[in-house]
Amino acid sequence: MSCPSRALLVVSLCSMAIALADNAVVRGDLRDLSGSADRFTIFLVNMQHSSEVQRAFINASGSFEFHSVAQGSYLIEVRNMQGEVIKQQPLTVMGPAVETSISLGHATKSSSASGTTVSVGQLRRDPDGRAAREFVQGEEFLLKKDLANARKHLVKALKADPEYAEAHAELGTCAFRAGLLDEAKQEFERAVGLDPKQYIAWGNLATLYFQGKSYREAEQTARHGLEAAPGDLKLHFVVGAARFAQGLFAGDTAEHLELAAAGYPNAHLVLAESLMRLGDAQKARTHLEASLASNSAEIRDRAAFLIASLERTSVRK
Repeated sequence: MSCPSRALLVVSLCSMAIALADNAVVRGDLRDLSGSADRFTIFLVNMQHSSEVQRAFINASGSFEFHSVAQGSYLIEVRNMQGEVIKQQPLTVMGPAVETSISLGHATKSSSASGTTVSVGQLRRDPDGRAAREFVQGEEFLLKKDLANARKHLVKALKADPEYAEAHAELGTCAFRAGLLDEAKQEFERAVGLDPKQYIAWGNLATLYFQGKSYREAEQTARHGLEAAPGDLKLHFVVGAARFAQGLFAGDTAEHLELAAAGYPNAHLVLAESLMRLGDAQKARTHLEASLASNSAEIRDRAAFLIASLERTSVRK
C-alpha cells in the first residue's frame, strides 16, 4: 500500500486543508465586569436573518456558550436587565469551534440612525458608521466566496477608517484566498499591530509562515495568538504541528495537539506520530485509529500504514 510521506503529509495537513463541521460551538467570556455576571444576557443575532436569534446565560465566571451555530456572520449583543443593548460585537463563524471575548470596560448603549447594526467599538472609530457598514457587507461577500466584491467593500471600510484592525484582517483573508500571499501577510501584520487581540489574524499569519516552511516563525506567531485567545483550537493546532515539523516531539507538542483534536480531528495523526517518536505506541495507536475517520484519503492512508507498522513491530517482539 502506497502512503504519503511524513514531509508531504505535514505540509498538506498544516496548510489547513481540514474537514470542518457544518455547525459550530461558540464559546466566550465577558471581561472587565463591574458587577455580577447575572445582570447581563448574551444574544447571538444572524446578520443575514435578523429574526434568527439565540440566547445564552452567563455563568459566575463570565463565560457563555452557544451550541449548533451555522457558518456565517453574526452579531453578539450584551443586554442588561432592562433589555438594553450595552455592547455589540461582530463575529464570523467559519469552523467547528469559535472562541471570543467581550470587554465591557467601555460599554455604552448603542444605536444606529440608519437601522444598520454595528459594534460600539466600530462606532467609536467611525462616528457615522460608514466603515462598519462597509465591513459587514464585505464579510457577507466573503462568506459567499465573492472575493472581488468582498475586497471592494473592505477597501472602502479602510478608507473610512485606516486603523480598522478587523477590516485589515478580513482584507488579508481575501488576499490569502486569492493566492496573494505577500499582500495577505502585510494585512494580517497590520491587523495584529493595530490590535494584538486579533487572534484570527494571528492564526492566519501563522498559517502563512507554515506554508512557507518557516516553522519556528509559525510556532512563535501562533503562541502570540494564544496570548489573546488561550482557547483557540486552530492556534493550538498550528503550535503543535509547527513543533512537529521542527522535530520537536517532546515539550508541549502533544498538549497543543491534544487540545486541537477537539475541533480539528486531523490533529490526531500529527499527535500519533509525535507519540510514536516518544515511544508511546499504545497511546499513538488510539490516535491513529481516530485518524481513520478523517475525510482525507491521504490521512487515512498514512494512519493505516502506521498502524500496520506498529503491528509488525509488535509481532517481532
